[in-house]
Amino acid sequence: MLNEQEPEVTAKIYPAQFGQLMKDENQDTGKVTMVNRVQAAVKFSNPSMRENIDQAMRFMEQNYPKDIKLGDVARQIYYSPCYFSRVFKELRGCSFRQYLTEIRMAQARRLLLHSDLHISEIAQRVGYHDVHYFINVFKQWEGCTPRGYRKTQRHRKI
Repeated sequence: MLNEQEPEVTAKIYPAQFGQLMKDENQDTGKVTMVNRVQAAVKFSNPSMRENIDQAMRFMEQNYPKDIKLGDVARQIYYSPCYFSRVFKELRGCSFRQYLTEIRMAQARRLLLHSDLHISEIAQRVGYHDVHYFINVFKQWEGCTPRGYRKTQRHRKI
């Protein structure tokens, strides 16, 4: 069992793994699951692995407008797509696709607020070739359409 200081240290170093670890411990699913989670946290704490994932994240941040796929990013750091996906999720707490969408939505919000570009142009600039799909994704993330977001956020500034 973890002593009183270990959860605090573990939570700071391995936030994604710690949440699942505590969930498993609270549900009393057994020591085997907890041990497996701790072993996974230690395995994914390798500094070079973190550097590789950071490099992959920089690649995504620089290339988000392009049609990048999981395999494209994995190749940048010489990982298989499956392994990259697993390590990325363990270290970052979200999937490759979620992180890429987060980057794209942040850029879309910025463009909506600081430009008069048409919604279809913004969709293209942030990596969506289908404006309707972009609008649907934006609505899922922000709770409103891009046009509605632009309108309400600009009125707040006035």
